[in-house]
Amino acid sequence: MAFSGAEVGAIVKREGSDIIVEHSYGHERDGLPKNFIRYVLNTSETTTINEPGIITETLSANDFSSEEYFLKYQPASVFCQTIDRRTPINRALYLENKSIKGAFGARKQRVLNLLSPQAAICIENAELYDSLEERVHQRTAELEEANAELERQRGELARARDAAENAARTKSEFLATMSHEIRTPMNTILGMASLTMEHELSEKTRDYLSKLHLSACHLLGIIDNILDYSLIEAGHLCLANSPFEVESVFEQLTSIAGVTAFEKGLNFWYDFDTDLPEILVGDALRFKQVLINLIS
Repeated sequence: MAFSGAEVGAIVKREGSDIIVEHSYGHERDGLPKNFIRYVLNTSETTTINEPGIITETLSANDFSSEEYFLKYQPASVFCQTIDRRTPINRALYLENKSIKGAFGARKQRVLNLLSPQAAICIENAELYDSLEERVHQRTAELEEANAELERQRGELARARDAAENAARTKSEFLATMSHEIRTPMNTILGMASLTMEHELSEKTRDYLSKLHLSACHLLGIIDNILDYSLIEAGHLCLANSPFEVESVFEQLTSIAGVTAFEKGLNFWYDFDTDLPEILVGDALRFKQVLINLIS
């Protein structure tokens, strides 16, 4: 700006209806000749005026002779041209010399005309950099927020996993404790039934004890199934694969379900297809449990 002969200079920008100073050189005064600058921005004309506050023989001077800024500070020469390559044009270079009339001659204007596009490019690049930096900061903030949310969700999942593991462990401990508590008196019942059956008994009493013993054995099998529940959840349950007599399973089934059927006034009987093998291979206990569930 000093090379151009200016004592006061500013890069100004139009924002809405106002004109603001973006960068300045030697500008310590209040305000700007805003009407003059608006004229240049609206017409894109490079405009030079000598003694704009007092000269009246030039039309362009007459247009701005009543400008409050010019009347107050009485600059000898002013110069203004746009430096914005985009539309609408909102940025201009304003120069003034307080004492030298004609300070902005043709040669200096040609130099300023050559430098103005370069200044516009520099300003655009600076704005792009600021915009890019702002977007980077914004994106960084968004990523930090997303990471914080992921950490929060990870913490919630970890707490949910721990709670589920604790619940599963508590359930397994409960099943193991309850099955043990039930198994102990059940073994006592089986033992006492077996000891009683060794004595001389009536046929009816022996039949009752036999059914009692069989039902107790079946109940112990159910307890084993309860214990196997945890194995099912872990995917470790294995079915038995051994030979068993089909008729023996149905005899046990009759002893267990026959009493209930008799109490309801029902007859309980079974018949085998001639093609059914006498011996099957599999899990007799769970086969019997499926049949009991179907009958019940």
